[in-house]
Amino acid sequence: MGGDFDLIILGASARAAAASAVHAGMRPWCCDLFADLDLQAMAVVHRCPRQAYPHGMLAILEAAALPARIPVLLTGAMENDPQLIATLEAQRPLLTSSALAVRAVRDPEALPRLVPGSGLRFCPAQVGPGVVTPQDAHRYLIKPQRGRGPIRFATAGEPVAADAFVQRYVSGRTLSAVYVGGPSGARLFGATQQLVGEPVFATRSFRYCGSIGPIDVGGQLGEVWRHLGHELHRAFGLRGVFGVDAVLDHNGDLWPVEVNPRYTAGVEVLERAVGRSVLAPDRGAASVLGAARGPQFGKAIVYASETMRAPDVRAMFGSDRVADVPVPGEIIEAGWPVCTLLAQGPARDVCMDRLAAMGRRLAKL
Repeated sequence: MGGDFDLIILGASARAAAASAVHAGMRPWCCDLFADLDLQAMAVVHRCPRQAYPHGMLAILEAAALPARIPVLLTGAMENDPQLIATLEAQRPLLTSSALAVRAVRDPEALPRLVPGSGLRFCPAQVGPGVVTPQDAHRYLIKPQRGRGPIRFATAGEPVAADAFVQRYVSGRTLSAVYVGGPSGARLFGATQQLVGEPVFATRSFRYCGSIGPIDVGGQLGEVWRHLGHELHRAFGLRGVFGVDAVLDHNGDLWPVEVNPRYTAGVEVLERAVGRSVLAPDRGAASVLGAARGPQFGKAIVYASETMRAPDVRAMFGSDRVADVPVPGEIIEAGWPVCTLLAQGPARDVCMDRLAAMGRRLAKL
């Protein structure tokens, strides 16, 4: 029945992208690590064993014998395996950037080479192996090059492994923008504020755990975001949906820290705000300007603080307030996601309070 599908979605979690595809009138075939109940309800999904991820998805896709004309959309963590992307690229169309572009833009030293603009600054980076050698009095972070492993503060003189790099730490608001790249440029779809290391969702340090938005992309900040999108398209030719994580410092300058050349976690927050799919032909960033002055939408990923059995989260919160729904009773290991909570409110703080209240309820189980 391969002809029944018109999109293949691969990644750690396919649920949000599958919802985007369905809302755009598409019929997705998916492969991810979870095969959550809500994903099963909207698409055909195959679960890739954790020990085989991500390359095991290639064998699952091959066994499905889907027509080569069906394009692939990539979601989270796939950017860490450009060779896998190259293999897919040789087999079928990609609704994302090429393997060459992904490899180039994920180079830790790539962003500082872009042309700066007013209000846009770049974080110096030092790629391992070596030792931490700060260039100034600011604090620095040690980060994994392939996105696998924790991010932590660096100490001057400590070793930097070959698969890690050092990046300047910038204090401020953690933001994320979503773009859609095409032949003529990269169009800004919108931006959100990221939730990072929030203990109420059983995570700490620099781990992503949610998004709230949309934030205003008008005025000077909007011009900075658009200049950045132009530069990324010019330098790397990014295509399809992609995201940029950045920090807005206390002086109002934007510091990009990472480019995610694939469908990102913040997309569904923006889609809820504008009422349309980023994958739809009529997608338009203009509507995000008005949406930023309306209700705020949020999502929060709750992690297991210890190995646990999944609760019936739909019974706890209602099906419209939870996503990435696990099978009740299944074992979830410590540090792995339990589910995604959804909320909205008239302001960011109200939205955050509602997400936190649900997070605390889960923590009591």
